[in-house]
Amino acid sequence: MASITLAQLQKDIKGGTPAPLYLLHGEEVHFIDQATALLEAGLLSEAEKGFNFTTFYGRDADAGTIIDTALRAPMMAPRQVVVVREAQQLRDIEKLLPYAQKPVPSTVLVLAHKYKKLPANRKLYKAIAKTGAVLEAKRIKEHQVAEWVQQQVATTPYGVSPKAAQLLQAYLGADLSRVNGALEKLYLNLEEGQTIEPAHIERFIGISKDYNLF
Repeated sequence: MASITLAQLQKDIKGGTPAPLYLLHGEEVHFIDQATALLEAGLLSEAEKGFNFTTFYGRDADAGTIIDTALRAPMMAPRQVVVVREAQQLRDIEKLLPYAQKPVPSTVLVLAHKYKKLPANRKLYKAIAKTGAVLEAKRIKEHQVAEWVQQQVATTPYGVSPKAAQLLQAYLGADLSRVNGALEKLYLNLEEGQTIEPAHIERFIGISKDYNLF
């Protein structure tokens, strides 16, 4: 499958055709968190998660334990999901190579490798690109944030005015985790169908509508 986008990932999840192995890597942590959340929420029902969902943290895990878990058969479900958070801290990550070369079809193994890319010339990267899927989380430019805000809000029951999107861009910059956090707070305080305006941002986020956008 090689490289995919967030939209392609959503399509695979919705269609019930996930890859057996995902590498989510790059500098934009928000996109990695978003992709991980989609995989966690979309591949198993709440009842299935009890026996078929496992989370590891790279700092505390080792490749051998992760592989042993990934090799298990799912229980009363079509698949199991194994997520390795902070995979960049997994000291023996290269030892996942044999599994990456031949992943188990009934397991979806997710490597959330934050803040930096796994080098494309590494054997592990090449194996994942061949047998699974790679999503690169690239940072967006600060001048693109307002457009990103409008795209994000368009997927919700809310609206956002251009001035409000520009205010969030000017005040919070390209830190998408902070921008998304501000949007989530606004959703909680507004009624569905409402359009986010600068006055809402001033009231609920504390950013003045008089902030100098230029």
